[in-house]
Amino acid sequence: MNLAVFDCSPSYYFVADGLRWGTLNQGWNVTLHDHEGLDASFMANRAHAVLNGIRATLLSSDFTGVDRGAAVVMMGYSGGSSPTTLAAELKSTYAPALNIIGTAVGGLLPSLQSVYPTPSRLMHQSLSRNTTRKKQFEEFRPMCSEQLRSTLVYEKIASYFQRMEFLNSPDIQEIFSNNSLGQDVPAMPMFVYKSRHDEASPTVDSDNLVSWYCREGARIHYRMQTQESHRYLALTGILQDLAWSKERFNGLVMPEGCQNSIHSFASTDFDALAFLGETAVGAIERQLGVDLPSLII
Repeated sequence: MNLAVFDCSPSYYFVADGLRWGTLNQGWNVTLHDHEGLDASFMANRAHAVLNGIRATLLSSDFTGVDRGAAVVMMGYSGGSSPTTLAAELKSTYAPALNIIGTAVGGLLPSLQSVYPTPSRLMHQSLSRNTTRKKQFEEFRPMCSEQLRSTLVYEKIASYFQRMEFLNSPDIQEIFSNNSLGQDVPAMPMFVYKSRHDEASPTVDSDNLVSWYCREGARIHYRMQTQESHRYLALTGILQDLAWSKERFNGLVMPEGCQNSIHSFASTDFDALAFLGETAVGAIERQLGVDLPSLII
């Protein structure tokens, strides 16, 4: 998950999220990484922070009871997929001792140049000289994503700027390059899924990244969803992540090499639907303070 304000950090924003219910009901330990730091540096894909967070969790056994040698699966979607994938790329050289048995990511944003296309100055220098518009822009600073969506649903962001060329500056392009995917090849099995009609990032970027991984010997199941948008797949795709992760924790071995598959809806998979029930059960249990029978067998 991306954040542009510290109070929207994943560890705070997802306190009551269904993802936690679905995972905690499996008996899994969950670590959410505020990888963009205290300054909420939007799209700063700090893979080191992700891997360090996993290390910190495993070293917390004295007061959490977590097994220091526990198997780990990393998951992320959209803005969360970028640091997760970079962590998978970096793991072999930076954290070889970690027992990361899989990585599941969706809605990949391989190239930040594609996510933020060609809009010569830094942002604050490009803001409109219209003081009213500039003031309005600053008012958005403390908002999290849902509030921003409702506030700016019909707004053109370009209208807040004198010109949309600041992303072409050499400094910004260097940042984009340093935070884009494809810097190394993940060694662990991966589940990658993407919407064919992804409105956030061109599907061809993900196709090319996965193809390069596969040519270099990666082990990947690449799943294309034909009907869901980027935003909708964020809701339904996580169920695929959980079902795939459960297979890894249960010791099911992924075949060598790469496999591609095409599906209409993520939410119609039997295993994913089972996790939807598990997530709902988790929510009910925590409200009632009781244990209900598991829906996953």
